[in-house]
Amino acid sequence: MLFFGPEEEARADRMARERKAKLICAGCPLQRECLDEALRHPVKHGVWGGLNSEERALERRRLRRAAAGERPWPVIRVGPARPGPARPGSALAARHARSS
Repeated sequence: MLFFGPEEEARADRMARERKAKLICAGCPLQRECLDEALRHPVKHGVWGGLNSEERALERRRLRRAAAGERPWPVIRVGPARPGPARPGSALAARHARSS
């Protein structure tokens, strides 16, 4: 049950499980094809092509906006998260400034 979790899964457990599944997806030669399939035929559960259901929904919206000529949202990274600097003016930057 790595790519699909139980109905009443705790958030922390879901995040840990999805992180492991995404690591497997990151090394899979069929990752792009898997994600394309999940984006064409909306699947509501599990990790497909390195994205969970919420991330796939955002990616579908981004693709629709791009197709309509609207400014698309940034591309969602597939694979392990890499920490980066907080965006100036963001809540994370404000929190960091208060704790310094």
